[in-house]
Amino acid sequence: MKNYILIIFTLLLSGLVYNANAQNLTLGNGEERTLTVDATYDVITLNNGSNLIIPAGVTITATTLDIKNSAVIDLKGVLNITGNVDVKNNAVLTINNTGAMDVGGDFNANAGASIVNDGVVSVDGNYSGPTPTGGGSMTDSSGTVQSPLPVKLLYASADVESNEVLVTWSTSA
Repeated sequence: MKNYILIIFTLLLSGLVYNANAQNLTLGNGEERTLTVDATYDVITLNNGSNLIIPAGVTITATTLDIKNSAVIDLKGVLNITGNVDVKNNAVLTINNTGAMDVGGDFNANAGASIVNDGVVSVDGNYSGPTPTGGGSMTDSSGTVQSPLPVKLLYASADVESNEVLVTWSTSA
């Protein structure tokens, strides 16, 4: 009986030690970091002017991504966020290249934030914030947030003529 209690206590204690050693990644102001191997973090925090580089072939997983000020994610690999992404303090978040960001929760950007996306972002929850710019695509639970079509639609109309639908539109760029 003592052996069973000792085993259970050891397992519980090792679980507490594991949680106490949870890994966070914080980039300070102006700091640049390249992650060259697959890794898992609890929280990734990017501060003003920081640059996180995730090369092709590398997968980074985190529970939360917290952008406190202007930051760049040079994403050629995969970034999985199982929880939420928060872009705060009128930050600029730039996702470069052809990487993929998967967000399991919500993607929240305050009204003054700017999201420049040239990658592929998939949000399981909801996206709230300004419409992203760039040549990438972003979808959330309600549908397409950002389309990769680089056009600015001036107007569109549809009319029925001789049992056919005539669609006309005009673009400015």
